[in-house]
Amino acid sequence: MMGDSLFQNTEYTVRAHFRSNFDVGGYAQLRIYVKDTGYHLIDSRYAYFEPGGSLTWESKSNSGSSSPKTYIATVNLFYEDDGTWDPGQFRLAADGSLVSETTYDNNKVEKTYTIAEGGPPSTDSNYASYYPLVTKLVPRYRTEKIKVWVPEVRKVPIIFDESNPKIKVRLIPEPGEK
Repeated sequence: MMGDSLFQNTEYTVRAHFRSNFDVGGYAQLRIYVKDTGYHLIDSRYAYFEPGGSLTWESKSNSGSSSPKTYIATVNLFYEDDGTWDPGQFRLAADGSLVSETTYDNNKVEKTYTIAEGGPPSTDSNYASYYPLVTKLVPRYRTEKIKVWVPEVRKVPIIFDESNPKIKVRLIPEPGEK
């Protein structure tokens, strides 16, 4: 999502970038929430992280009513009905064991958007469009004839010259010689 405001009742793509600080590969629960009058889970995914790797995840969301919305992306954090965030555990790929993180402070990111009434500007127009006169260079093409070798055998008559010309040799002095 771009900017700080969205249009009412319009579908948007929510994109979240996650990075693992673990030095081993494993699985984590990714979640995207929206907060307006309360917290609502938009989408959830169980994803694999390479050691120290990163992941980008996209999900669709409708902006809904005109009240401001806060989008929250979490890794191994679950919102409870009592208003708290419950930490989850990282599952190691090697042996499937569960590992708790030392801190969950960096497992949640949020961004608040205002919702503008109406929709995005219409692309329809009731006005005539007049385009300026433009001089445009148009390439000229020419036809060329080229000889192409075609690999086929043809019988061609051969006429040998049987005349016996008489060859006369004349010596001419070079200029300056006598």
